[in-house]
Amino acid sequence: MRPKVLYVFAVFILSFLLLVNTASATNTLNGTINNTYGINIQNARIDFNGSYVISTSDGYYSFSNIQNGSYIILVRQIGYNNKSQSVSISDNKTLNLTLLEKMGGMPVEDKGIPGFERIFAIIGLLIIYMLRRKK
Repeated sequence: MRPKVLYVFAVFILSFLLLVNTASATNTLNGTINNTYGINIQNARIDFNGSYVISTSDGYYSFSNIQNGSYIILVRQIGYNNKSQSVSISDNKTLNLTLLEKMGGMPVEDKGIPGFERIFAIIGLLIIYMLRRKK
C-alpha cells in the first residue's frame, strides 16, 4: 500500500510543478505602431502567435498570456508596406514598430520635394531668357 501512496504523491507534486512553471511563464507584448514621421497609425492589424489585434487611435497594441519563446510579428495597414519582425519573449516586452509609407506601390523615402531643384533651374532659365530679350 505504501508504493501506491508514494505514486499518487509523486503525480501530485509533478502536476503542481508543471502548473506553477506554466503560470509563471506568461508574458505580455505591447507597443505602438508609427509611420516614418513618428505619427501613430490607427487601425493597423498586428498578427502575433495565431491571433491579431487592431491598433487603437494612438497606435497602441497589446498581447497577453504569451509563453517564453521566439515568434514572428506582422503589422499591416493600407497605404503602408507590411512589416514582419522576429521577437524573442522571455519577459514582458515593449516593441514599437515603424511602417514605411507606400506611394504608387513603391515605398516613399523622405528626400525633400522631388524635382525642387529642377523647378528653380527652369525659373532661373526663364528669368535669364526674359532679361536677355529686353536688351
